[in-house]
Amino acid sequence: MVGSDPAGGGGAPDIYELFCHYNALYFRDSLGACAVCWADDPLPHRGMHIGLPKYVPFNLKDIVRGGFKDGDEISLESLKSRGLINPSGRERKLPLKILGDGDVSVKLNIKARAFSASAKEKLEAAGCTLTLLPKRKKWLSESYLKNQARAEEYFAKKKGSSGESDASA
Repeated sequence: MVGSDPAGGGGAPDIYELFCHYNALYFRDSLGACAVCWADDPLPHRGMHIGLPKYVPFNLKDIVRGGFKDGDEISLESLKSRGLINPSGRERKLPLKILGDGDVSVKLNIKARAFSASAKEKLEAAGCTLTLLPKRKKWLSESYLKNQARAEEYFAKKKGSSGESDASA
């Protein structure tokens, strides 16, 4: 193998020649040609959950497509029943978020977990009623809840006893 040194000295072997050698040796020349280049900056390492959606998005322009009239209610269930959204897999458990792409001319009752800033402005300008749904409660084990209740009781007694000692003095 020829080294990368132009003088042909005993430098590091040429990457292309190494590729060709191992391609012939182990893969019977089935890998084909390949371009080898050195990147100035390596690719960024990303976490496992980066990029996963937190909401089912719905744009204002799709309200026209749904044929909603004045006073109609828009919620995750109503959008599913009209076939405007079809969440599947992981998205079935996600809440609804209204996005501001498009315009609204009808007064609607909208129930969603989140609204974008532009959607909120446009909907309030159109006279729509916005209902922000509460977040789902985090599941906590029974033992944790018991300990938390005991701690609250303990600190309430302690606060009560310190208040009595201040009043008697």
